[in-house]
Formats: sequence, structure tokens, C-alpha cells
Amino acid sequence: MDAPSVKQTSEPLPPLVAQLLKTETDNGSGHGKESVVPPGVAGWGWGPFFWNFIWAIPNNVPLGFLTLIPYVGFVMMFVLGKNGRVWAWQNRKWQSVEEFNKSQKMWSVTGIIYFVVTILISIWVFKTIASYYNNAFLGF
Repeated sequence: MDAPSVKQTSEPLPPLVAQLLKTETDNGSGHGKESVVPPGVAGWGWGPFFWNFIWAIPNNVPLGFLTLIPYVGFVMMFVLGKNGRVWAWQNRKWQSVEEFNKSQKMWSVTGIIYFVVTILISIWVFKTIASYYNNAFLGF
């Protein structure tokens, strides 16, 4: 008795099946110190510098919490700025270098905006307090 023939169709697989059968290539991220750091990942990061421990949570960089310790935190801001991007690549699985850079750019832009807004508010508060004291001394 002959084996039944299997009919081949040209219909695409359902999306869930195609996703399960898809083999992903490993880009080297998320393997800790054994991670291969590709070009374009290392470099100064304004996101880790300005957001430090907040940035550390989604990027799986526990050393970022050292910024919460007085005096140590000031030094750690610079350490995170210098090494944070590499640590984020090593400690979290990223789909691609492009996705990684897009995420880190978002952190950097928001960090710089946060810094500028903080400076502007500080100037406004200082001027408001100074004008109050100037008026108080003049008897207004």
C-alpha cells in the first residue's frame, strides 16, 4: 500500500506559527560580560548621566542605584555616563543596534530637556525670592 501523498500549498503560514518557527540571530546583547559590544554602542550617554537610577531600571543596570548614596551618587553619574550604554547592551536583550540606539537617544533627549527645564525653574525661583527680599527691604 502506498503512503498518502502530502499536498503542498503556497498559502502563507498563520502569523503565530510563522513567529514560532522563526529563528532569531543572536546580536550579542543580554549576555552579561560575555556580550559582544558592536560598533555604535559604546560612548557617552546623557540618558544614564541625567536619569541615572531611573534609567537603570528598564536597562537592567543595578549599579545605577549607587547614585542614591550621598557623595557616591555624584561620582556614579559620571561612571554611568561613560559606561552606561555598554552595561545596558550587556545586561538587556535588544533586537538590534538600531533599536538600542533609538532607545538611548530617547533617554538622552529627555535627560537634556529635564536638565534645561530644571535650570530655568531654578532661575525663576531665585529671581522670585530675590525680588521678594528686595521689595521687603525697600518697604513695599
